[in-house]
Amino acid sequence: MNSSSHQFLPIPTDENLFSPPTILRRGSSKISLQTNGFDEETEIGSPLSHHMSLKRLHNPWQARIYNFLERPCGVSCFLYHFSVFVAVIGCLVYSSILTVYVEQSYSILFWIEFVLFILFSIEYIVRVWSSGCRSKYRGRQGRLLFMRKVMCIVDLCVIIGYTILLCMGLTHTQFNIQLVRYVRILQILRFLHVDRRLTSWRLLGSVVYDHRYELIATLYFCFIFLIVVAYLIWLVEKDESKPPGEDMFHSFADTLWWAIVTMVS
Repeated sequence: MNSSSHQFLPIPTDENLFSPPTILRRGSSKISLQTNGFDEETEIGSPLSHHMSLKRLHNPWQARIYNFLERPCGVSCFLYHFSVFVAVIGCLVYSSILTVYVEQSYSILFWIEFVLFILFSIEYIVRVWSSGCRSKYRGRQGRLLFMRKVMCIVDLCVIIGYTILLCMGLTHTQFNIQLVRYVRILQILRFLHVDRRLTSWRLLGSVVYDHRYELIATLYFCFIFLIVVAYLIWLVEKDESKPPGEDMFHSFADTLWWAIVTMVS
């Protein structure tokens, strides 16, 4: 046998041995490719850049700020949101005190309102910016979608209302307390700003829903008791003569109103 007749062919190599492992998820049109120490996902048939990093996909500071404001967790988040809550309570209490002690200067209240206005305005802008870390809030349309959330609308109403309030207050030598009375509802809306996730309201709603039958039964018996008491009082007092100037039960409606006021108070 002639050795020259033998041809040594190279061993065929499988290219898949040197390619990154590919996992096709069942029921999904995405392929997970593990490259450079992290996983990337791409649609089937679309090009994939193996040099793309997660830092280019998301801004880490944007995600951190979004979690800090929208999903508070930890000591630092608690301290910040608790400080805002204390500031809102302090402003409400101080404005209520000024309605009694009218001789006090309103300049302190003006600067408190001004600081809270700046704080809420900056926080609103940062919230809108940080929402871009989520895919559904990216771009101009995504930001508008985020701004249409209920709590964002509440924040915007508070900012616009206090912008008008502060602009009107700047035209006076003293911060007019009457302006604060007209926008008292905005100070109440600030509490919704503190509890943005509405966890307290959801907890209250779940308690009411779980015990709805007990509450309905309680309201029913209270109504029956109210009618019976009002009727008995009307039978006792309808023929009594009272001195002029004192209230008298001229009808059952008067007695029923007295029973409602007495029970509620």
